[in-house]
Amino acid sequence: VSAARQSISQFSSQAREKGLEIKEIFSLPAIECSLDKEKIIQVFSHLIYNAVKFTDSGCIEVAIRDKDGTVECSVSDTGIGIPQEDILRVFERFTQFRRAYGPGEKGVGLGLAIIKEIIELHRGKIWVESQPGKGTKFSFSLPKG
Repeated sequence: VSAARQSISQFSSQAREKGLEIKEIFSLPAIECSLDKEKIIQVFSHLIYNAVKFTDSGCIEVAIRDKDGTVECSVSDTGIGIPQEDILRVFERFTQFRRAYGPGEKGVGLGLAIIKEIIELHRGKIWVESQPGKGTKFSFSLPKG
């Protein structure tokens, strides 16, 4: 929970500037989990950054739920979404969707691949659900032990 809150605070002013609200949905105020906190902050930060970047109106929800033996986390938005044909490639290295040429922020398409590696190194799983024009939800689960 503290890793998520730290990441949310990092992007709250950017979200406010765009008129977006970041909602926290945490099942417990704290959940004990054996993990590399800095790496999990990196995961949340990247997912929240993408949500803010690709959402022009609405909200972003950061959720953490305590499940049997695992912690399930998600970052969802009301942004542009990802076409179904691109979902299978979203975690591949050097993959970018809807990249516009010209000025503005650009990446190299490594962020989500690195996030997936971090989650898998923690013996977790990551997945994505999305509908173009309705938003995207990235979810990951981590073992508690």
